[in-house]
Amino acid sequence: MIIGRGVSYCATCDRNLYKDCTIVVVCGSIEKELEVDYLANLAKTVYYFPLFKDSKIKNDNVIVVNDKIKEIRDE
Repeated sequence: MIIGRGVSYCATCDRNLYKDCTIVVVCGSIEKELEVDYLANLAKTVYYFPLFKDSKIKNDNVIVVNDKIKEIRDE
């Protein structure tokens, strides 16, 4: 688990970190897409990796990426 290196697990707890930033969100279930929508209202741009088919996100600043995630790096 990567903690304290740019990886967060709580959209509401860490919301101030996302304001006007470009972020990446990985979501494992359609039920959690409300969190993605919440983050899209805070962040400048969201690169969204849904781990399921039929994402319902339609925000203008959300870029849905259907590729598999290979790694998460601290840069």
